[in-house]
Amino acid sequence: MVYLIQNMEDLNKKISETELRLIVIDFFVEWCGPCKHIESEFNNLRENYKDHVAFFKIDVDNDGCMEICKKFNIASMPTFVFVLDHKYMMNYRIEGANIEHIDNNIQ
Repeated sequence: MVYLIQNMEDLNKKISETELRLIVIDFFVEWCGPCKHIESEFNNLRENYKDHVAFFKIDVDNDGCMEICKKFNIASMPTFVFVLDHKYMMNYRIEGANIEHIDNNIQ
């Protein structure tokens, strides 16, 4: 299952509620070509890891998510951020539509 995050409160709540150790957050925008290109491959990853990884999506164009984007210094899309054991891995992120890199880091 994927959660579409609406704001910082929602993100913090979903992180605290998940029982899975790893969370992958996909920062995207609807009009982004690379975001659209990687979407079906990312859906496959979600299906493959659904019992082990929680997947969140954050629409960068959503005004409610501006605080989150600032916190994570989101400047390009797609950007993928990892949360391990309910802690943000602030120095670890993947920018761009590189599904193999995302898959390797989940494993």
